[in-house]
Amino acid sequence: MNKTIFQLAYRQVKIHKSQYLFMCIFIFVMTLAFHTYIIGTQSYHQMHKVYNEKYYGSWYIKYNVQKVEFDLLKEEIADNQDIEYHFMYMLGQTDDGFNIGFGDEGFYDFCAITLKEGHFPLQDNEIVVSDDLSYKINDLVEVDILGTKKMKVVGIVHNSQNLFCDIYTLPQDDYEEVIMYCDSLYDSPQSLVPFHDSYYIEENANVYGYNHNEAWNDFYTISANLGVFLQAGLLIAVSLIALTTTLLKRRVKEFALLRGIGMTTKQLFLMEMYEIALCSVLSILSATLLAPLLSYLIVYYISLSQECFIYVFSLPTYLFYTFILFLSVLCFFIYPARKSSSQALNGTFDHAQFKYFDVRINQLKYLYKWRIAWREWKTHKKMNILFIVLICLCSVPLLINQIIRGYKEGMIQPESYIYDCKNTYYFEVEGDINQLKQIEQLDFPEIDKYSYQNAAYESPSSSSSSSQMTKLNDELMKKAQIEGTYPQKENEVLVNEYANIAIGDIVKIENHDFYVTGIVQSYTIEGDRSNDYNSFDYQLINGEIFMTKEAFDKMFSSSHPVLCIWYDDFEERDQYLQMIEDNDIGGVSIYDMGLKEFTRYNGSVEEIPLLVDNEMMIVGLIMFFILCYYLNKNYLINHQRDYMMMRIVGMTKREMLIKEVEKGFYSFVIINIMNITLILLVESYLQIVYIPIVEFLVMSFICLGICVVIYMMPLYVLWNDLMNIDNGGGLS
Repeated sequence: MNKTIFQLAYRQVKIHKSQYLFMCIFIFVMTLAFHTYIIGTQSYHQMHKVYNEKYYGSWYIKYNVQKVEFDLLKEEIADNQDIEYHFMYMLGQTDDGFNIGFGDEGFYDFCAITLKEGHFPLQDNEIVVSDDLSYKINDLVEVDILGTKKMKVVGIVHNSQNLFCDIYTLPQDDYEEVIMYCDSLYDSPQSLVPFHDSYYIEENANVYGYNHNEAWNDFYTISANLGVFLQAGLLIAVSLIALTTTLLKRRVKEFALLRGIGMTTKQLFLMEMYEIALCSVLSILSATLLAPLLSYLIVYYISLSQECFIYVFSLPTYLFYTFILFLSVLCFFIYPARKSSSQALNGTFDHAQFKYFDVRINQLKYLYKWRIAWREWKTHKKMNILFIVLICLCSVPLLINQIIRGYKEGMIQPESYIYDCKNTYYFEVEGDINQLKQIEQLDFPEIDKYSYQNAAYESPSSSSSSSQMTKLNDELMKKAQIEGTYPQKENEVLVNEYANIAIGDIVKIENHDFYVTGIVQSYTIEGDRSNDYNSFDYQLINGEIFMTKEAFDKMFSSSHPVLCIWYDDFEERDQYLQMIEDNDIGGVSIYDMGLKEFTRYNGSVEEIPLLVDNEMMIVGLIMFFILCYYLNKNYLINHQRDYMMMRIVGMTKREMLIKEVEKGFYSFVIINIMNITLILLVESYLQIVYIPIVEFLVMSFICLGICVVIYMMPLYVLWNDLMNIDNGGGLS
């Protein structure tokens, strides 16, 4: 019996091939797109990974480690064989602001620091420099930080990123800081990474890097593929159920006849499933065979810009996805096939009728066409609601994605408030020593100078891995508000009011103890009450700990010099800035201390993922548009007599087309109401307030165009066939 039913199903597919052709094309396109996307994205990921590792390094994340805890970390990480790591040792900065350091064995290859010319240092007086500097091979460079006046340039390297040193030396016994580069996240068993009570490690990811943890990569790949499969499955499910329902609806008389001659409901259901299985096998098999070739061509085209060709294809995984896709397609057909087979003897699928034709013909032509369109829309509300749901499935996620993007961008845009700080009418100029000497020679009435360096400190109540240590300037500090006494001895310091350190505390800096004798107080500016910040506290001079000149020079071999140029008003300030510009003193950093800009963000920026892929939703919207057009075209074919009656009572082609446009407008209004409602619900759930007005208007115009086309175009295309009915013809 099964063989007979299968043969009957095969004959029915051949008879109704025009109806099943669209279904086969749809399944073929979706299967082809899914397989091509999976293979293409995995291949592109590998090519992009190889390209980035070649030019930007294999490291994924870096940790800035203080020297005091480095030995503990190095001993701990030596037992970890699952990650690759290398260290860069920072020696400090030169007076010109160049970073000096050296790397361990393998560091340069790991971070893609390539030697362009010469060789790496072999002797203590040799260095290699970055190609960003203007030095050449055999140049002699003064580097005070190394204790050697002249260093010979023996090589020039290219840094893959601006995170590395400007000058590299041989390994040294003494260094200030260590930076650890890892190819995957390092999970410290002693909680050293990223936080510890007295030990802070700054964590930065490589924007071009990839996590080399294989388990994490497998999980990420499976999750991404599953997400794509679920999104594609949703589009296929809704489309195929609607499409199958329409196709089977056109064969209700045939199914009733088969039931009438003795075929059971189960046999009829089985025949329909065989028909669908034949189409699915043909479509999925064709797409499965073609997808590797298409994806290969796409990957090859992409590889032209990646300098390498990698084609990732796993046959077991490929066959597994094909099998799951085939089962999913069959499951999507069960409901419409079961419903049509169980209702075959009813002679109709959903018993839909045009109730408004019950009125007298001579009254129908006087009805207002908007009312006719609305009554027709309500009579066939199932199909119209399906159109609305299909369009909203794509329009709402696209709008929500825009809300999330706009919310993030809005959080990045700060609200700035500027305060006039009369006590600090000066601007700071920071640069190298030669630049600042040129500025000092200009005719400025009042100039102060100080230096600073960043270092770690510890105190009984607080600690920091990198804070500004400022060299005291007696003339400048006379203008500050100081609680306590001014340092008189080498081991005495002042602290910032915000450092949470009390007078009398002991502060440890670079294993040296300092006694706190005073606190530098802040000035307070009253705001204008026009914003949330009614007052603002600020300091006379930047710095967290203020050291005497003798102590500072002993502690630090290099520093950052800063000039403070005072002015009486902002007009005078602009004149001074123009003087610096006119003397072609470039490359300096200028910070105005007279006007303080206070920045407020609209809230904490949360990592809110996008709802779905925009590309997937755009493809879905296009496919749903084609599907809705096809469904409405079949609706006209199934209700040709109703439209002929409209012609009989005197409705012209123009009036009937306008009626269809009005039906589309009703659907458009409901779509917009649903869009707005769902957007408000999502914003309420995410607790964000952002209205994408431009995006909403654009999406509204798109939805309006889709509604007009899917309602009006089928009638316009089939109008000539309707005309042929007068001659005894009919719609096919």
